[in-house]
Amino acid sequence: MLLFPKRCHVSNDDKKRKPGLKINNDRSMAKTLSKPPSKKEFEETAKQVNETLNSYNDRAAKLASDFRKLMEDTTLIENKNVLMVDIEREILGKLAQLAVDINTDEHEKEGMGSVGLLAIVFNHLLLMRDRINLLEYRLEQEIKKSKIISTAAHLDKQIVGQ
Repeated sequence: MLLFPKRCHVSNDDKKRKPGLKINNDRSMAKTLSKPPSKKEFEETAKQVNETLNSYNDRAAKLASDFRKLMEDTTLIENKNVLMVDIEREILGKLAQLAVDINTDEHEKEGMGSVGLLAIVFNHLLLMRDRINLLEYRLEQEIKKSKIISTAAHLDKQIVGQ
C-alpha cells in the first residue's frame, strides 16, 4: 500500500504558465461585485421607496379612521351580527398587517410599525378613559339628584304624616 502516488498529474494549463504570481481570478469576490447603481436606477429606487412610504401613511390614516368608528360604535355585543363581527376582525387584521409590513420594510426604522399601531391604540385608550370619566361623573350627578329627591319625598311624607 502506497501512501503517495508515484506520479502527480500536471495539466497542460499549468505547464503553459509563466513565472510570477499565479492566481485564478475566476472565483474572485471583486469580479462578482455589482457596479453602483446609475443615477436613473437610483432615482427609480428612491421613487419606489417614497411611494411605499406614502402608501403606509395612506393605509394608516384609513385604518385609524375605521378603527375609530369601531371604537365609537355603541352596539351591544348581543346585538352584533356576523357581518359586524367580521368587519371588526378584518380591520384589526389589516392594522396588524400594516404594522408587520412597516416592521419588515428595510427603509423604515426597526419597530416603527409596532410604534404606529401602539400610538393608535393609546390614542383610543385615552378617548375611552375620557368617555368613562364623563359617564362616571354623570352617574354621580344622577345619584346625588336621586338622593335629594328621595330625601325630599321622605320629608314630605313626614310632614304630611304629622
